[in-house]
Amino acid sequence: MTLIMICLLLLFIVIRSLKYLSIRNFIGTRQLDLKKNPKVSLIQPISKGATNLESNLISRFEQTKLSKIQHILICDELATDLIGLCKKLQSKYTRNEIVLLVAKKELSPVASKITKMNLGLKKANGKLIAFIDDDIELLSDGLYQLVQHLYTEQNTGVVFGLPIAVSNESIWSTVNSLFVNSQAYFSYIPLTYFISPYTITGHLFILKREVLESVGAFNGMNQNFDDDHDLGRRLINSGYVCIQSSVPYKVHNHIASFNLLSKQIKRWFMMPRQAMIQNTNLKERLVTLILSIDFFIPLFIAFFVLIAFSLVNFYSLLVFIFIFILIDQIHLKKNLHQHFKFANLTLYPLVIFVIPLLSIITLLTPNTHVYWRGQKLKLKNNGSFEVLE
Repeated sequence: MTLIMICLLLLFIVIRSLKYLSIRNFIGTRQLDLKKNPKVSLIQPISKGATNLESNLISRFEQTKLSKIQHILICDELATDLIGLCKKLQSKYTRNEIVLLVAKKELSPVASKITKMNLGLKKANGKLIAFIDDDIELLSDGLYQLVQHLYTEQNTGVVFGLPIAVSNESIWSTVNSLFVNSQAYFSYIPLTYFISPYTITGHLFILKREVLESVGAFNGMNQNFDDDHDLGRRLINSGYVCIQSSVPYKVHNHIASFNLLSKQIKRWFMMPRQAMIQNTNLKERLVTLILSIDFFIPLFIAFFVLIAFSLVNFYSLLVFIFIFILIDQIHLKKNLHQHFKFANLTLYPLVIFVIPLLSIITLLTPNTHVYWRGQKLKLKNNGSFEVLE
């Protein structure tokens, strides 16, 4: 079995190293300047519970290089504190075009994200339409960079960026940030070298108005939780391509407990399971599966060590952990420009073992309930959902 351990270790090192190099090369194409400067309508659904909301909104109002941005903010009617915050910023940034919309409580006390996006679309007058979640902070020229990427290919349907998780308010926030910044990067980017993205990362994306309208925008999606996946499919079926750009943005996601972290992981893996996987073709599934092997190798080794414990096997597991942390820390420093934090080393076992285990449980469980913004939802395999609580 020692030979198997050595082979798995070598395979793991090769895969992670190649993935690191692919990320390094991909991020090296980050800056782009085609001098494109059309008007952008930035649609911004806002809900209770968003981390760092005021600073996130300010980052959008202070965007550079783009001369015309229409900011469309959409709040729930009962969220008077959020409406008050938006009005305060609206009065401060008087030079910006800021439109504040309210989702009426008669429709729902808490309007869905897609409902708010559709409300925003009715007021949008830009040549380009962008959508951004309320927990996203833009870098100073982030929106401008997305615009430039939108004009690189004639058949580009949508462009989206790369998340950098920055929350460290608690242990669980830090674990989530480590997971996003390591495993997510080692998944998103290598895929682009083999297949075109078959979905959209819905944090932040941008399209040309005529393209969005040509595929029916979000018509018929009011009861869907997979609006980003569904829009991606519509674009691909209409002959457009989805572009994973190298434009970074910050994600603020405060998680106060392990229970909340496990609920988020379940939601992240359950949504694609219920609405996306069945709509991919064989090549997309195979490539995704093969490029996910390194995500599960350490967990497999940990199970083997528990079943057939020996010092050799235990030391082999420690080597796996060391290699993972080493490559990940190089990635965080070189690619994301994050500083080394010694305290984070103790949290890596949660990233390496616990989150992959939670993802496997999610992919196998018949229970499709998830929690999202204070609501308990039952996800159906056609992309729709039912509100349970």
